[in-house]
Amino acid sequence: MTGGSRRYVAALHAATPAERLPGSAVTRIIRHADSVEIHAHGQPPRRFDQVVLACHADQALALIDAPSLAEQQVLGAFRTAPNLAVVHGDARAMPRKRSAWASWNYVTGGPRSSTRRHPSPTG
Repeated sequence: MTGGSRRYVAALHAATPAERLPGSAVTRIIRHADSVEIHAHGQPPRRFDQVVLACHADQALALIDAPSLAEQQVLGAFRTAPNLAVVHGDARAMPRKRSAWASWNYVTGGPRSSTRRHPSPTG
């Protein structure tokens, strides 16, 4: 799909008149009987009717003050794994077909790997 995540983020924005707080480092979310209170770094607390979190499940769970049992079960069920990322600008380490270039490419290490290995300076 052309446009990737920008397209579905734009579609979500178009589907709701909700206020957005992009780039605001949320530090705590407190649920009240009639609202949700958002604490963000460097800003006074703000109250909203509802909140949508666009982050990883473990991050959402850590932000919610007194999460419900259901929130703990659902958000706690997600598992993540560490990934090694190498940021580079070397086109020789990219797939041969330019159309296969993406924001994420991976090296399998197998004999038909889409990237070429370069010798290290030490041999």
